[in-house]
Amino acid sequence: DTFNTAASSENIDISNDESETSYLGKLEYSLCYRTQKEELKIQIVEISGYLSNADGITDLFVKLQFLPDIGKRIETKPHRIIDTKSEIGEAFTVKDLSVANKQDKTLIFHIYATDRKVRFDLIGELRVDLNTLDHDKVTRAVKGFTVPTLIEENSIKEKKIKVYN
Repeated sequence: DTFNTAASSENIDISNDESETSYLGKLEYSLCYRTQKEELKIQIVEISGYLSNADGITDLFVKLQFLPDIGKRIETKPHRIIDTKSEIGEAFTVKDLSVANKQDKTLIFHIYATDRKVRFDLIGELRVDLNTLDHDKVTRAVKGFTVPTLIEENSIKEKKIKVYN
């Protein structure tokens, strides 16, 4: 079953982050938590506004992570930057995520860049508290990503989450 962002307007919340904060670029995404199926649908639409510099960065990709209790990491394929945009267009479904378990989770979008010299380089992140999501409603957003914060390795616990894309 595909991720449908063409739901009726009463089921879609669109937000655009236009604050004064300095961002490295913007990430457009959609999220929908389905209560009866206990699943989170994630669609990564595009990264825009990232100005690659003289480092030769040509591709961007996104890794998803849940905190606390990191599960299997989800990763998009690298996508070429064209006119400061990188169209991602990939969707994922995280299964077996109960309402109670969702309430204390943060979804982190890690944005990576690749070039011909370095395999990949973490350039930014965007955090979304899952307890802010309305149930059974598609939330589409365009938000700025910032310099990533460091996560202590010893505070990370592996947890298996079923992921289908």
